[in-house]
Amino acid sequence: MLQNLNTKKGEIVNNIFYWQVSKGNTLDSNFGKVLGKKSLKDQFTSRNINTF
Repeated sequence: MLQNLNTKKGEIVNNIFYWQVSKGNTLDSNFGKVLGKKSLKDQFTSRNINTF
């Protein structure tokens, strides 16, 4: 599992990337910036676990 002091976590399980950042920091996080790129939109889908 990836982990750093800014409360960002990421893990790949069964070819699915799960990630977590502190509340309110999604768009400013490194994960959010990568997943939010328009050039990658057709390759990635991101969902908030609270919406399941």
